[in-house]
Amino acid sequence: MKCLLRRATKRAMRVISTAWLVLACLLMTVTQAIAEGGDAANAGSRWVPAVSFSSTGLPQARSATSTSNFRFDQDRESTGLFWAMAAGLDISSPELSPAMGRPRIFAHADVGVTIDSEDPVVSEGDPGDPPVFDPVFHRFVAEIDHKGSSIRAEANPLLLSGGIGVAFAFEALDRTFYVKPSVEWAYQRDTVRVRVGAARRQTGSGTACPCTTLFLQAQADRGYHSLGPGLEVEVEAARAGDFLIGVFVSGRAYAILGSRESQVSATASWNPPTRPDSTFTAIYEREQWHYRFGGGLRISWAPE
Repeated sequence: MKCLLRRATKRAMRVISTAWLVLACLLMTVTQAIAEGGDAANAGSRWVPAVSFSSTGLPQARSATSTSNFRFDQDRESTGLFWAMAAGLDISSPELSPAMGRPRIFAHADVGVTIDSEDPVVSEGDPGDPPVFDPVFHRFVAEIDHKGSSIRAEANPLLLSGGIGVAFAFEALDRTFYVKPSVEWAYQRDTVRVRVGAARRQTGSGTACPCTTLFLQAQADRGYHSLGPGLEVEVEAARAGDFLIGVFVSGRAYAILGSRESQVSATASWNPPTRPDSTFTAIYEREQWHYRFGGGLRISWAPE
């Protein structure tokens, strides 16, 4: 498991590095174009590039059902909450109109790393290490440890997002505020892990040993594209030379596009094999709408 985590982390870091390189090249191109445009243009007629850093929470509702040929079915729901640290590049167009609000078109692209722990969407008993029957110490099925089942979900580290919208400016409390409605996109992958441990009498029914044990585990990954509305409010907090430093809060609502289900199935043999092979199937489903909220810091290149 640790090796898999290390490989997944390395892949995520390679993707993050590539995305940052592409975004940095775009930012350098835009900055050069601005510089070549000369300093005579006023602030409202310039393109404004920026970098941003944010911390956001992402509550997600999940559900899972399980079926098998050797135990009862399960059906439960859970709400997971994980956090993401993200960095992004932004670009704002010149003002479209000097009228009220001085609207600008803006776009942003963000790369984030999520901090999540496995959410036990369905969990019963104590499925851990494989259950083992010891004829010396185990006289009854109930005495055998690690029996139960679990369906756990975890968000993968990489989170990609972006959006486009219109920024409206207004003055209040001797500060410039921006209200930014937008259309937002996000891409995230979930890993679903299934683990089951069981013990039965070797033949027939009853609770007395000799016993046979079963252990199975499996996992599956699925990616989700989401689209929905967003709203951000930013205030210019300070100026440092040609740079403006802004603080913002934001909220976004996403609807998952396409299928929201992921199926994990595993088959294993009993030990000793005195019973037919058994199969356990789990169906994991994300709720269609999920949300993201938080805040951050933005540094914009905006000469006076």
